[in-house]
Amino acid sequence: LYIGAFLIVVSASIFVSFPGTSGISKSMLISILMIVFLSTGLWFHTMPRIKNAGIAFTAIGALLIPITGLGWYNFVFKYTDISFGLVWLVTSLVGSYAYIVLARYFKSVFYSYVTSFSALSFFLAFVNIQSLQNDFYVLGAILSSIVLLSASIYLKKNKKDEAIFF
Repeated sequence: LYIGAFLIVVSASIFVSFPGTSGISKSMLISILMIVFLSTGLWFHTMPRIKNAGIAFTAIGALLIPITGLGWYNFVFKYTDISFGLVWLVTSLVGSYAYIVLARYFKSVFYSYVTSFSALSFFLAFVNIQSLQNDFYVLGAILSSIVLLSASIYLKKNKKDEAIFF
């Protein structure tokens, strides 16, 4: 099951990077694939006999979020005035929100790590939007670590349930 999950994510990445058919149809297809994996994973998680499959399907859907954002940029927004940085920023925000919700639902450390990468991605996208020099990407990484560390300290100090996830 897990090798198959890995192969699905890799094949979606290859699909997004391969030029060929219509842009909007490819973007819609990868978006539908992501939503189907997320929703069926959450549905399967409620069934005791296939709970592990639900966890795997949800993880596949969650890992398809950044690939979906990249697909929308490559196939649709690249040919408009919308910058790559803006699509990257929005994808990072959507991903962060989804990962936080999934971390709270599954109570899994995996989604905490993915949320951390998404926070890093958000700060790097913000640097990209500002058209700053490449040296500022390091500052973005430092800022993301400070924000994550501050959130962790705050949540642990206040003894919230969310403290488990950071």
